[in-house]
Amino acid sequence: MSTNYLEKNITVGGALALIADYDVEGTNVLVVQMTNIGPGALNAFELRGSGVKDSYQAPPVLKDSGFIVPDFHVLFTSGEPGRLAADASVLMYFNVALLQSVELWARSASSSDLVVAAFGV
Repeated sequence: MSTNYLEKNITVGGALALIADYDVEGTNVLVVQMTNIGPGALNAFELRGSGVKDSYQAPPVLKDSGFIVPDFHVLFTSGEPGRLAADASVLMYFNVALLQSVELWARSASSSDLVVAAFGV
């Protein structure tokens, strides 16, 4: 089974902001493409997730840097999303098999616009 999530356009600024959240129950791999169409580079990116259904708790930070090194949660990235330059894109493959939900957070030193698209399998 596959899930095609809607593409989102979002503006980020100086504070860490939620840019996308996905219900990934029953999904093994979440593929995300993020494109920075704004004038400023990103200076932070976080992958957060929750594996406890119906639990009211803040999703833990699964990864906040070093995305170019594969690990349990990050299978592949084409670049470091936390340093995404203006007019650049990054493709990311996340292992979400044990998670109920995933959140993507980002920050830019100056206001910047992102396009985020995702596909789950």
